[in-house]
Amino acid sequence: WNDIDVLKVGHHGSLTSSQEKFLKQVKPETSIISVGKDNDYGLPKEEILKRLTNIKTKIYRTDLDGTIQIVSDGNSNSVTKINVSLDGN
Repeated sequence: WNDIDVLKVGHHGSLTSSQEKFLKQVKPETSIISVGKDNDYGLPKEEILKRLTNIKTKIYRTDLDGTIQIVSDGNSNSVTKINVSLDGN
């Protein structure tokens, strides 16, 4: 496998996702974790965040960053954080 641009981290960053060997193989430039704020499962797990940090990927999390939009022109990607208010404001 070659290096990849964007990784959608599996299973909300649980311990069963994103094994170290896999991450070192794909070396994503950007990693997106889709996870609810203050979830009962304590996701994403700290160990997964450390693995991602160790491979120097840029981490975006929906619980901290809101909606994440990735746009590609086929050569490069741009990442935008979109703040959405759930109360209509």
